[in-house]
Amino acid sequence: GRLSRAPFIASCGLLYLGLAAPLMLTAPASAPPALAGALVCLMYAGWLTAAAGDAWKSVVKARKGEDALVTGGPFRHLRHPNFSGEMLLWGASAAAGAATAATNFGRSVLAACGWLSLSALGWAGISFVLAQAATSLEKRQAQKYAGTPGFTEWRRGAWPGITLPQKQWLAVGGSAG
Repeated sequence: GRLSRAPFIASCGLLYLGLAAPLMLTAPASAPPALAGALVCLMYAGWLTAAAGDAWKSVVKARKGEDALVTGGPFRHLRHPNFSGEMLLWGASAAAGAATAATNFGRSVLAACGWLSLSALGWAGISFVLAQAATSLEKRQAQKYAGTPGFTEWRRGAWPGITLPQKQWLAVGGSAG
């Protein structure tokens, strides 16, 4: 029943708390350091990469059909721009929180340790979720598109992003990269 979903819901809540934790470090800072500013720019670059990938995929699939393999636009260089963009966004967010804590909390950095720990947990959790999703999509694409024109060449030329350790399924769809 509903109670059996409680552990999953609680773990999702903890993940989201960890993803929001860097804000608790950056928000009270009077002036975030230049490094944090650069990391925020990387966060936006990650967001833009993910959004561009989603938009490009939507346009291509609307034109060519849901089963079309998307290899152009941001997919030319990144096999999974959404996952790669999100990893950049969340990694830069955690790093910005850590950089701000290190420079603005001074001797009271211990006070920020809880938020730093939650930030690290959030980053590790979302990185695992995104790597697992990319790995699963790699497997499905290898099974679905193996032997179609341009698939192997595209896989050789586009970075898969961060994935979990490779398994035997790669033999079905070609090389890992």
